[in-house]
Amino acid sequence: YAGSDITICFGKSAQLNGSGGSQFQWSPVSYLNDPKIANPLVTQLPSTITYNLEVTDTKGCTSLKPSQVTITVTPPAQVFAGNDTSILIYQSLQLNATDVNNIGFSAYTWSPDIGLNNPSAQNPVALITKDIIYTVVASTPEGCEGMDSIFIKAFQESNIFVPNAFTP
Repeated sequence: YAGSDITICFGKSAQLNGSGGSQFQWSPVSYLNDPKIANPLVTQLPSTITYNLEVTDTKGCTSLKPSQVTITVTPPAQVFAGNDTSILIYQSLQLNATDVNNIGFSAYTWSPDIGLNNPSAQNPVALITKDIIYTVVASTPEGCEGMDSIFIKAFQESNIFVPNAFTP
């Protein structure tokens, strides 16, 4: 028996869990650390793959039909915190974390939490009191994480002159 299907985050490893025999042969052998053991480690898997397992028992009987297990690899977890920007000091700025690959982020953590109305929101509002770099870590229910940062430059005053009177 090849075990249950598995979903892993892009770039992560998986452990196969074969059983029902004394000798094992996994195929294809790609990305396996040892295709002849019950529980090989799958590493650097670039995309979804289905493995077949043939088992042989102690009496030399081999399985009639291979058991299959599919490892589904999620797209890379990429979050975008926004373009670096400038703002007047003591002004508010709406931040927004974007799910670049539509992977399905369900949790967000912004840090530091200085000036943020909700550091656990996808789009918190920040009150900018000084130059600051905010970093967001976004995660999926499966534990896949993406991280990005945004630099915000705080200006003391505007260099724009607004006249209060006009002459013809």
